[in-house]
Amino acid sequence: MMQFKDFLEKIGVSKEQNIIVHSSLRSIKIAFNSISPNQVIDELKQAVTVSGSLIMPVFTYNFKKSNDGYERFDAIHSPSKTGALTEVFRNCDDVNRTSSPTHSFAIWGKIKNKIKESNSPESPLGENSVLHWLAKNNNA
Repeated sequence: MMQFKDFLEKIGVSKEQNIIVHSSLRSIKIAFNSISPNQVIDELKQAVTVSGSLIMPVFTYNFKKSNDGYERFDAIHSPSKTGALTEVFRNCDDVNRTSSPTHSFAIWGKIKNKIKESNSPESPLGENSVLHWLAKNNNA
């Protein structure tokens, strides 16, 4: 059986790359049945190294509401609604979360030097966003 580390190498994930991972842990476990979320994250970090970047969407889809009863976005406490893998990644000590209430990203590695936790552009997927930064980098 192929190991996750070997799989990453086979698909071309390597040092100094800037990658965004949006995947279902359930789907990963189909191929690598005994792998934990922490193992997936550790293998990804080791593959790209701190000279690269690991990015995961940790969207909450929280829109500002004027009346009570709606969730309010809190960059530290609001859980990711994009899956178990992203929630584990978001809670890693060495990972930052951007502050867009609807489309925040958890970031690790080189990108943390360029995108700050306060990042909340007018369009969370447009200019000055995490995805804009990623699109401008050749090794992404």
